[in-house]
Amino acid sequence: MSWFLYGHETWLVAVIKGIPLFLFVYFVLFYLSNYLFYAVTVQLPFLRLSDEVGFLIANGFGMTNFVLLAVLGYAIGQGVADGRATAPAVFHPCYLVLAAGIAMAFLTGDLFNLFVAFEVMLVASYVLITLDGGKEQVRAGMTYVVVSLLASVLFVTVVGLVYAATGTVNMADAAVKLQDVPEGVRLALGLTMLVVFGVKAAIFPLFSWLPDSYPTAPSPVTAVFAGLLTKVGVYAILRTQTL
Repeated sequence: MSWFLYGHETWLVAVIKGIPLFLFVYFVLFYLSNYLFYAVTVQLPFLRLSDEVGFLIANGFGMTNFVLLAVLGYAIGQGVADGRATAPAVFHPCYLVLAAGIAMAFLTGDLFNLFVAFEVMLVASYVLITLDGGKEQVRAGMTYVVVSLLASVLFVTVVGLVYAATGTVNMADAAVKLQDVPEGVRLALGLTMLVVFGVKAAIFPLFSWLPDSYPTAPSPVTAVFAGLLTKVGVYAILRTQTL
């Protein structure tokens, strides 16, 4: 697939770019037409997506595709200008995996699937950070992975605690059942999730991984991290802190 992508990059990437552009326009037009997406059913037993897709999710998913489209176009142009033959074979597959993780994070209504989405993004982003294999990139990538893994351990722990307290990890159900949980427990769960997603969003003072990662990563990767990846963390804060 990587060889095929590199050998036929011009037309194949045009098709790939057209799909998120279509989805972005589709979501925007639907919202401007005063429609909301309700009762979205996905017949996949291993993937439970949100039952109700409102403006926050639709806007986040649409803007995600727009940013991914823009960065992908820049990455193709940069690769052609630099004349590098190996970068597309690694960049494009990992970029699509990253896009899948981001889309899942926006669309899921389940805390555990949100955890899985962040792990998919973590794996792909580590490869993208260390794409050129330089010493500084590997060091920055290791810092990013270690900090993210610690946050992930904390995240899966709080997911287990939410399940223990409410009997569900579905966000809509948990929001209702958390009302019967003692206030101290709710506060502890909320603060823990704030720390977890604060690391993902690189908010103060949880941004220690960011200063090393941005300067050393390739330009398209930095664009995705700055313009999108940390914003997924902000979105997760909004979703979880309003439960």
